[in-house]
Amino acid sequence: MERGEGAVSTLLEAYEAKWVIRNRAKLKGHDWEDMAKLVSSRCNGTKSHKTQTQCKNKIESMKKRYRSESAIADSSS
Repeated sequence: MERGEGAVSTLLEAYEAKWVIRNRAKLKGHDWEDMAKLVSSRCNGTKSHKTQTQCKNKIESMKKRYRSESAIADSSS
């Protein structure tokens, strides 16, 4: 498993759960805080503590990459 992959999987699972609970609305500050705590606890000290800002930035960068790659795939088909 690639280093950090477990943290990303944990973040995605937590994000999806919060997003569904919020009926696909934007997440609030405490949601991001909960996710940061969860990701940090699952890293078992192998990585530095994650902040809510880091978690939010990671999700946003993955969304941008997904949209970018989807647009490329759509234009090439």
